[in-house]
Amino acid sequence: MIYDIKDKSDGRNAVFEFLCNRKFKSIVDVGGGLNVWASPYVTHCIDINQPKRYECKFLKADISTQRDWDNIRSIVAFTGKFDFSICTHVLEDIANPALVLQMLPQISHMGFVSFPSKHAEICRGIECGTPEDQAAWGIGGGKYRGYFHHRWILTILNYKLRLFPKLNFIEYINGLEWATRENKDAHFHELSFWWKDDIPFEIFNDDFMGPDGGTYMKAWGTEIIKGY
Repeated sequence: MIYDIKDKSDGRNAVFEFLCNRKFKSIVDVGGGLNVWASPYVTHCIDINQPKRYECKFLKADISTQRDWDNIRSIVAFTGKFDFSICTHVLEDIANPALVLQMLPQISHMGFVSFPSKHAEICRGIECGTPEDQAAWGIGGGKYRGYFHHRWILTILNYKLRLFPKLNFIEYINGLEWATRENKDAHFHELSFWWKDDIPFEIFNDDFMGPDGGTYMKAWGTEIIKGY
């Protein structure tokens, strides 16, 4: 189940406080090899990138592939599930977030998940870097929506995580005029939740980009405004 949903970037403080007051033996960071921010408590890291500044056991895996997860599950079958898992700012980046959401409850008893809010992902002009940086990247102007390197937009409705593929038509779709930096929701950079036992989720339209472009785009634009 999903609980303690927050739409502000203060979830990590709660995680630190929670872990500080528990005597967990095993805590795993999934996909955070480049930034194991809870390193004082994290005992293991599962990622394709090996942490270079943190002391934790590294389990190399492409978390978008079932084969690598099968290897991780064989380890967990021997050692037992992790007490707690952390997966932050990962799901929006990878090719197969559904697989990660299925695997997390299979390797850990509970955990914390966070990602950019849907507002951040559809708001114009919030990408990192200066205008000079963006020009050097070949994407100058800052007029595109959200973070250009993200594949998914995530939100939560009725305590279920919803995933929307971030496609190029987002730059032209009508009905997103509310997504501006001036809107108060622009400050809600991060959406987070805690989970226990399982993580209910669904991919918009069952990951089917049809039955035709117009129908899909209209439904996508209608559904994205629901939830957090």
